[in-house]
Amino acid sequence: MTILGGGAVGWEAAHTDSGTTTGTYSYTYTNVLSQSYAGSASSALSAQADAMYRGVGKSALVSTGTGTGTYTCTYSCGGNGNGDGGWKPGDVIDMIVGAAQMLDLGDNDDYTPDDAQELLHAPVDNPGGKNDGRDRDDEKCDVGPGVSPTGDAVYLPRERYYDTFEDRYECRATGVYGLLDQSDYNKGRKAPGTNTNSSTKSPGMAEIAHQGHKPANGHLIPAAATGSGIDLRNLVAEYEQTNSPYLNHGVEKEIRNSVKSGKHVEISVIPHYGNSGSGVPTEIEYNYGTVEDGDMKHCVITQSPMGGTTRGSADCPRR
Repeated sequence: MTILGGGAVGWEAAHTDSGTTTGTYSYTYTNVLSQSYAGSASSALSAQADAMYRGVGKSALVSTGTGTGTYTCTYSCGGNGNGDGGWKPGDVIDMIVGAAQMLDLGDNDDYTPDDAQELLHAPVDNPGGKNDGRDRDDEKCDVGPGVSPTGDAVYLPRERYYDTFEDRYECRATGVYGLLDQSDYNKGRKAPGTNTNSSTKSPGMAEIAHQGHKPANGHLIPAAATGSGIDLRNLVAEYEQTNSPYLNHGVEKEIRNSVKSGKHVEISVIPHYGNSGSGVPTEIEYNYGTVEDGDMKHCVITQSPMGGTTRGSADCPRR
């Protein structure tokens, strides 16, 4: 049992290399991080990461609100399939739970930025985020999660899927989280590696172009907050009008202004793929707020060639 930031999260699992295994997780908070799961920020993000590791169609994870949730894994439930203990769900949980508890700070009057920084495990920048991820032969895309240049944001490993437009297996981003501060402010996007380039393109960009629209290589952690523009774990295919002005002048502007002003921004961004065979997210879910203000926003942007629409918290920008 891990007790951090005023909440408790427990995790149990029986891991095997194949077949079926079941496990449980429990939590005490009632706020929601992801629209996909109910419960605390930490248990929701932990569940998101663990389900992502197993791959689309390989696990079912159901949260029942405050109390207990369950999952069932039916394939490659642990290790890397040969029992030598590679990147496994437990590793994700160990790294994420402490950081995710920071996203619950709005419920804890005694929580301070210093507490948040102490709870964040020092992340390890694992190899990955490149085009050759699709060529791996172990059903993974990356060795593990990646880290922003400042170390304040973590890019979760990508997931492998069969792209029906490209007619091949591809790797798409699954989400990012972090605790950003003024050191992450990237004035003029001049920090090395934060701008995108023509050789590192998210899957789905060609699909958008084929539709007759202009694609953009969209950051999850914004470039203005030192998000990588060359690590595909932090990039997704977006319609140009969704990328800018819709996101750039909306949620990204709020994140950018907060770090610029010296506030600490807790953030989670999760792309949702309504088409299992596409690299184009139908929705991008932002959960963000500042430690100083103690207020989290839940904003879900639905992409469209004309920009997008937003649902979620009443104070989300560009609703």
